Amino acid sequence: MKQPVFIKCSVVLVIVLLTFQLSLPLYGFFLLQRSAEMVTQRFSGLSPVEREKIVADLEKSVELLVNDPTPLRYLAKAYQLQGRYVDAVAVLEKATSLEPDSILIAQELFLAQLAAGIPSSQLANKLNYNPDIAIKAGDSSFVLGEYEHALLWYSWVSEQWPVYRDYLYFRRIMSAALINEEVFNKLLESPESQKYVFRIDEDGRIISGSDFRWVGIVGWPTITFGSELIYGGFWWNGQASVIVISPRKRLHTVNVTLRNSYPPPVKMAFGVNGKPLHWISLVKGDDSWDTFTFVIDVSDPSITIDLWFLNNGSFEGHDRDAFVKQIEIKPLLRKKQELE
Repeated sequence: MKQPVFIKCSVVLVIVLLTFQLSLPLYGFFLLQRSAEMVTQRFSGLSPVEREKIVADLEKSVELLVNDPTPLRYLAKAYQLQGRYVDAVAVLEKATSLEPDSILIAQELFLAQLAAGIPSSQLANKLNYNPDIAIKAGDSSFVLGEYEHALLWYSWVSEQWPVYRDYLYFRRIMSAALINEEVFNKLLESPESQKYVFRIDEDGRIISGSDFRWVGIVGWPTITFGSELIYGGFWWNGQASVIVISPRKRLHTVNVTLRNSYPPPVKMAFGVNGKPLHWISLVKGDDSWDTFTFVIDVSDPSITIDLWFLNNGSFEGHDRDAFVKQIEIKPLLRKKQELE
C-alpha cells in the first residue's frame, strides 16, 4: 500500500530539520577550532580586518554553542587583545555562570577585571589570592612572555599592599619597558629608577656586570627576581638584564666582556627585549676576559639588554660559573657633522 505523499514529505522535512539542527553545533565547533588557533598564536600578526573576522567567528560560535563556556573564553581573549577589556569581563562573567565551579574561568575573569581596572575583592577572596600567590602568578606570566599579565599582577599587589611597592619596582618597570610606554614613563619618574635604568648619551656608557639584575624565576632562596648579579657572576643558569634608554633612535654597538671560566666551555647568550639573538661559547678556561661586539637597534623608548648562562654544571669537582665584567654601549653613528 502506497503511503500518502504528505507523509513522505513530512518524513523528509523532519530529516532535513534534524540534519540542520545537528549541523549548527558542528559549524560552531568548526568556527571555534579555526579561531582559537588564531587567537592564541597569530592574532597580533593579523590585519585589523582579519582580526574582526576572527572575533565575528567567535561571536557566532558563542551563539551556536550556547551551553559551552569554551568559545566565551576564547572570545574574551580576542577582546582583550583588541583592548576591549570591559567586553572581555562581560563575556567571562557569562562563562562563569555556565561553570560556576571552574577555578580556571574565575582566574581568567579576575585577570580580565585587572586589565579593565575593576578588580573584584570578592572574587580575589574566593580564589584565596594573597601577595605571594599573585607575585608568583606575575613571575610565571613574565617567564612565558606574557608581560602585560605580569605587569597587571605586580601593579595589583603594589596597590593592594603598598609595603610591596619597592620590592616589586624592578619587576614592574622591567615589564613596562617591554610592553607599556605610558606605565614605563610614569615609573621612570620615581627616584628608584636611578638604580635600574641606564641612560645612554652621545658618548655612550659603560655598565658594570654587577648592575645586571636576575630576571624571572630564580631557583635559590636568597636570590629573587631583581636581585643584583653579585660581582657580575652567574652561579646557576638563568637570565640577567639591564634597562637602557637613549634619547636618539639609532643603531648602537654593545661590547660585552665575559670571563673564560673553568671548566670550559661556558655557554651564554646575548639578546634584547627578552629574546636571545647571539650565542657565545667561551672555550679557553684560563679566567681571561674576551669581548664580544654586537649591534642593536635602539628604536624603542626603552629596551632591555639581556644575558643568559646556559650550561651550569661541574666537571671533575670544579663548578662552572659565568661572569660578565661590563658592557659598553655606544651610538654606532655620531652626529652628521662629525661624519663629514
